[in-house]
Amino acid sequence: MTRHRRPSPPKAHWLLLSAILAVVAGLLALDTVVKGADGGEDTSPPGPATTVPAQVRGGGAVIDPRSPSPATARARDHTIALTFDDGPDPVWTPRILDALDRNGAKATFFVTGARAAQHPDLVREILARGHEIGNHTASHTDLSAASDFRADLEIRTTDLVLAGTAGVLPALVRPPYSSTPDSLDDRDWAAAQRLGADGKLVVLSDVDSQDWRRPGADAIVAGATPAGNAGAVVLMHDGGGDRGQTVEALTG
Repeated sequence: MTRHRRPSPPKAHWLLLSAILAVVAGLLALDTVVKGADGGEDTSPPGPATTVPAQVRGGGAVIDPRSPSPATARARDHTIALTFDDGPDPVWTPRILDALDRNGAKATFFVTGARAAQHPDLVREILARGHEIGNHTASHTDLSAASDFRADLEIRTTDLVLAGTAGVLPALVRPPYSSTPDSLDDRDWAAAQRLGADGKLVVLSDVDSQDWRRPGADAIVAGATPAGNAGAVVLMHDGGGDRGQTVEALTG
C-alpha cells in the first residue's frame, strides 16, 4: 500500500504551537506535582449515576454521546482492541511499536498533548506504522473535575498539537482516570457530553491490564485477557513510567 506523506505545517504555525506548548508544559508540571508521574489510574469509588443512560452504563466501551439517545459499541467476540495511554515516550513507545510489529498487531495510542508536542516524531511514527491516534488531554487531567474552560483547553490544545505536528485531528478521546462503562457517574457523563458536543467519541475500556501497577508480565497478560470468547477494549500504557513489563507482556 502506498503511503502518502502528510504535509508539514506552515512555519507560521510553529510560533503558535510553541506558545501552546509553554502552556501545556506548565499544566503538565502542575499535574505531575499533584498526581505523580507514574500513570496510575483513579481508584476512588464512583459517585451518583442518576443522569447516566442505562444503555451507556450497560453498553460497550466506545460511546457516542453526541445525541439524546447515545449509542455504544463493543469489540466483536474473539477480538481484542489494544489501547495505550500516556505517551508518546521516547524509551517505551518505540519498543511497544516493535513488539506490535512482531505480532502483526495494530493499536490505538491515546497521547497527551504535552508529550506529543515534545515528541512529534513519535506521533508520526505511530501513524506511519499503521496505528491510530487518540486524544488523552494535554496534561492528563481529570475532565470530570475540570471546569468547562479547562476541559476545552485540554482537548483543543491537544487537537492543535496533533494537527500541527502530524496532520491528524482525532475523533477519539479517552478521559484520563476513566474505567469501564458501568463505573460512569454523573460527573463523568457530564464530561462525556461536553466531548460529544465537540464532535468526539469517548473510548473507555472493558479490561484494565493493570500494567501501571507493574505486577509482572504474566499478571499483565492475565489482566488483559477477557473471559471466554468475549471481545474487549484493553487498557495498557506506553508512557507515565517504566513500561518494561508491558513490553515483556506483549513480547510473550
